[in-house]
Amino acid sequence: MMLSAVEDSPERAAAQEQAADNGEAPVNTRAPRGTDPDRDMGSALRSIYQRTVEEQVPDEMLSLLSKLD
Repeated sequence: MMLSAVEDSPERAAAQEQAADNGEAPVNTRAPRGTDPDRDMGSALRSIYQRTVEEQVPDEMLSLLSKLD
């Protein structure tokens, strides 16, 4: 069996090959539609970033910053 650059992973290829050897339909080893891990990760990172931006600056930090002037 030859892996192409487009192949997702060796595990996926092995599962596909095993299914073909057994005369079964190809195995779908991908995440179900609508559960894209990259999209979920991006959404989580945007959420954390937004909460950080909206967070109040502590008075202690403001005091220290005012001493720099």
